[in-house]
Amino acid sequence: MNPGHLLGYLILGATAAGGLIWGIVQKREDSTDKIAFLQSKVKMLEDEISDLESEAPPEVAAPPTSPAPTPDEIAQRAEAYRELTFKEKPVFIAVPRQDFEAALEEDVRRSLPDDGGENLLAALAQIGFVFDPDGEFEFDMIESITGLRLTQENALYDPAANTITYPEDTELRDAGERSRLTAACVTALQHQHFGEITVENADAAHALAALRTGEIGQITLRISLLEPDEVGAPPPSPEATQPYYGAPVYLRETNLFPHVFGTRFVGELHSKNGWETVNAAYARIPSSSAEVMHPKNYPSSPTAITLDTSPLAGETALATDVAGELGINLLLQTLTAPRTSASAAIGWAGDRWLSYPSGYLWDTRWKDENEAAEFQEQIETYLKRRYVDIDIFPQVTREQTRVTLRVADTEAFAQALDTRLK
Repeated sequence: MNPGHLLGYLILGATAAGGLIWGIVQKREDSTDKIAFLQSKVKMLEDEISDLESEAPPEVAAPPTSPAPTPDEIAQRAEAYRELTFKEKPVFIAVPRQDFEAALEEDVRRSLPDDGGENLLAALAQIGFVFDPDGEFEFDMIESITGLRLTQENALYDPAANTITYPEDTELRDAGERSRLTAACVTALQHQHFGEITVENADAAHALAALRTGEIGQITLRISLLEPDEVGAPPPSPEATQPYYGAPVYLRETNLFPHVFGTRFVGELHSKNGWETVNAAYARIPSSSAEVMHPKNYPSSPTAITLDTSPLAGETALATDVAGELGINLLLQTLTAPRTSASAAIGWAGDRWLSYPSGYLWDTRWKDENEAAEFQEQIETYLKRRYVDIDIFPQVTREQTRVTLRVADTEAFAQALDTRLK
């Protein structure tokens, strides 16, 4: 008999005997002989269990493992899953892990303004997207974005050189590692077939990322369902995940947005006419996070808003951008319930904010007057909660479907900001 099965039977027998003892003690306290007899049986079973546990487990031969696929084979799988062919096969370069992390950090650095995103971060903190209650925000944007990407990426495509760099210790028998390398291959296919795409604001960038990343997400889902995992990936070290947890909620959520909502968005497109529909989306990319969050509204065009970014009252603008439905939702979530913030943001139809060191203004549009009124109510609540006991000059104004907001450190700068909203 299999020792494991025997052990189970013995434990079951011991448990039953113990239950019988308890019943006898309760009902027949004078049956001491029977109790002694059963107790001896339990002792005998316990001794047998102890003997079995002390025995060495039988030697079982490890199941045979198939050889790890090569990067070129993974590239072929990417072509098959995506139903596109490389115009030119990318060159794979395996490098030490620290060199890969340095290359990824440099890629992040190139994606940010020349100041490393310091002015943008100051603007985000001023408005409240990045919540900084103490006013002493210590945060390295490059380090945290790099850390965020390292939790999701294990290969980097360079369009100019047509190379895919990955760590030399990558275990390609692991399905997760194969998926990450496949993602870089799909990125190469996207660049070769649809070219370099530029957008004008952060919200449109989130939407484009959702299209590209959602496409990868759909392929990853198919790989995880159809391909076996030969080995398990080791858990990440605390050092590797530290930058992720060091990032503000806004940055984490906007980084996760393409993976979560993008995968669903591309799934909706793919369900209509396969990859042909997805390919067509590159001719009309989603221009806002709202289109991605609500695929039934794609395609649609938000209201374009421009603001004068020239120096004001002797101050140079820190940054200007579009928050979108996603950004407004995340902003309100810092001081309101998620359901409330989502409801207030869902009627978004366009916006643009502009930040200076002494204050900021925000011009928004909404689908109808009810949506505008709801946003006005929630942004006023947000401002009251955020600026308790702080000498600040906020003002929220609504005119039909337009809601404007300005916040300044001084009354004089508030009046200067008002000239930019006329």
